[in-house]
Amino acid sequence: MSVTRRALLISNPGETGAENYCKGVFVDVANYRRLLTAAHGGAWRQDEILPMFRPSKVEVREAVKSLQAYDYSFFVFAGHGWYSSVNMCNVLTLRQGEDIASYELLANATRRTSVLDCCRKVYHESITESEKKAMAMTRTAAAMVRYADPQKCRNLFSALVARTPCDVIEINSCSIGEKAGDDEVQGGRYSSSLIAVADTWAEEESKKPSWTSDSWMSVVIAHDPATEMTKRRSGGRQNPRITKPRSGDYFPFTVFAS
Repeated sequence: MSVTRRALLISNPGETGAENYCKGVFVDVANYRRLLTAAHGGAWRQDEILPMFRPSKVEVREAVKSLQAYDYSFFVFAGHGWYSSVNMCNVLTLRQGEDIASYELLANATRRTSVLDCCRKVYHESITESEKKAMAMTRTAAAMVRYADPQKCRNLFSALVARTPCDVIEINSCSIGEKAGDDEVQGGRYSSSLIAVADTWAEEESKKPSWTSDSWMSVVIAHDPATEMTKRRSGGRQNPRITKPRSGDYFPFTVFAS
């Protein structure tokens, strides 16, 4: 089944030398790329993933506009942000002096998942005024019962996307008024938790008998344990939130086919 897809990985660690410079942002981007290209992440091709480091607002708008040409898009922002009580939306800081409203990232959406891993500290102004390490799959052949087949996983991911309605899922790594944690080794507290959920799930699937049916976990299902992990790692100070359609089917996040 031919389903076109595109991932945008936008990052901004901040200004070099600044006190709030977030090295973990680079880990986030690397982790998302690793997950997407892994079999259990849907076996995305490298040419289907577009990393954008500290892009301009114009560049982001053009990239988002281009997403309407694809059946499914996966959007990630890792870096600095805030919440505008005037515009009542999240604001992403792309680079010094250039912010963009989160609702612009939903424009022209067919099927889209948006993950915003940034702070949401409330500022009463408008936009214009402005516990997992990067996990590697370390299983040995002896411990493996079955392997994820990249092409079968890609086909399964595409088939699952094709049966979903055109809609949008938006995930925020923290609640309004909170800050999103960053670790220079593990990456963003929520992103590293979300990716860990996928990695752990795939490892468990690999241990099942070879005759086990193909399986998958949706973005919505993966969000729940990632949320609990984030809360636990933050001492309850970071509480992720998800906005989704009231009924499924929901987009796949991780798949396993052998």
